[in-house]
Amino acid sequence: MVLSELSLEEYAILERGNGGTVVESGGVYWRAVRPFFYQPLALFGQYPGRLTEGPPLSWLGGWQHAVPTGERGNSSLRLIFFDHASQYSLEKSVGTRRRERLKSALRDLAVRAIHDPAQLVKEAYPVYRDFHQRTGFQCMRDRSSIEGFQGWADRLYKSGKLYVYGAYAAGNLEAVSVCYRLQSTLVFAASFCSTRSLALWSSDLMVHHARETAAADPCIQRVFATRYRGGGGIDQFYLNRGASVITLPAWLQINPVADHLLAFANPVAHRGLWGIEEGYRDDSPQSERRLAP
Repeated sequence: MVLSELSLEEYAILERGNGGTVVESGGVYWRAVRPFFYQPLALFGQYPGRLTEGPPLSWLGGWQHAVPTGERGNSSLRLIFFDHASQYSLEKSVGTRRRERLKSALRDLAVRAIHDPAQLVKEAYPVYRDFHQRTGFQCMRDRSSIEGFQGWADRLYKSGKLYVYGAYAAGNLEAVSVCYRLQSTLVFAASFCSTRSLALWSSDLMVHHARETAAADPCIQRVFATRYRGGGGIDQFYLNRGASVITLPAWLQINPVADHLLAFANPVAHRGLWGIEEGYRDDSPQSERRLAP
């Protein structure tokens, strides 16, 4: 399967529909990840540090983005990827114990595409309700209603470029995942499963299928899972399944007041934002801070 590339403009439309604050400024699509603080919509996108400015409201907070290979940054972004996509195979890339789990999942579950929003709503809404009740997932709470889930399903299929697939047991949908290609990266964007399918290793199977999809597409070099959040929870889920934390040099410009407030209120987040634990020290060329005037 070869996936069509989702343009950044199409991605922006999708994310705005999902409730995100996305603006275009200076040729870059930016997402507000905190009030008045922006990062690129494609988080792994690389832009020249001294030539890229955030949107107008970012001067009240700040902006940060990865910089091109070879360019020095003053901070870092830590992202979780399954790298070297074309090299992935069940027999060579997965440890013995997890490989046996995947083989068991492949015996019990059948993975196939979900072709339209009507099918997704009919089959997947009960699975999402089960997932929501089990996990207490607070993000995108509007999807917990049938109307909200219908709206999300309609947005997923609008561009015709997203890959929505499910895992079925005895004809019943038990898990759903959503992927799309941005440039040379497959984004593993969303995934949820029923409680009963956990014992069938459905979560492992959905990640495995995404990696197989990437391996079969010559346009894809890696699979992006999520930003690194400290190593627990969802981070550990991906790391245990072969992903790596990739540290990208980044350019950070931040309002001095916001910088000092963050340092006081949340020193750990402040150090993480500047990438201090990754070796970007104040006395190194990479750590020349840029504070908005």
